[in-house]
Amino acid sequence: EVVRRLTDPKLNDQSLGVVTFNTDQQRTIEDLLDEARRNRPEIEPYFQATDDYDPVFVKNLESVQGDERDVIIFSLSYGPTEPGGRTMSMNFGPLNKSGGERRFNVAITRATTEVVLFSSFDSHMIDLSRTSATAVEHLKHYLEFAERGPIALAQQSAANYGVDQFDSDFEQAVAWALRDKGWKVQ
Repeated sequence: EVVRRLTDPKLNDQSLGVVTFNTDQQRTIEDLLDEARRNRPEIEPYFQATDDYDPVFVKNLESVQGDERDVIIFSLSYGPTEPGGRTMSMNFGPLNKSGGERRFNVAITRATTEVVLFSSFDSHMIDLSRTSATAVEHLKHYLEFAERGPIALAQQSAANYGVDQFDSDFEQAVAWALRDKGWKVQ
């Protein structure tokens, strides 16, 4: 996907970053990109910083802080153990650790324009009854949003939070102002 975007004239003006869940996958992607750079010298400039361009980066979930690009390619390196399997482990490495939700939030907010997800599983395969990790719950909901769009947000909000449970006076004021304009707000 990185090479495709770098060689597509419609897309190659966008800066790119790749975020992986772990260092093993980070190294694998770096090795593949090194090979692509040797075989396709025309993409080499995209890996060099200039005053006008931030180079392509490949970082794991724990080291991506502070980096921002137009497009983030997010590689979810976990999945079913058998091809076509419908179940999988609920061990998502750093997401299962304390603070995993902060790492996940940082990773998915590094893109200014677009996040492209690569995954061998969908949201239905994440069984929240088998984990108590907040970040894994966030991953499930993020995948639901990627699969179904904004309707997933409304359904999640209605299912978990009901109506008029605000975290701040600001949220309450915004909700009421939107309702006054005819919007349904949960």
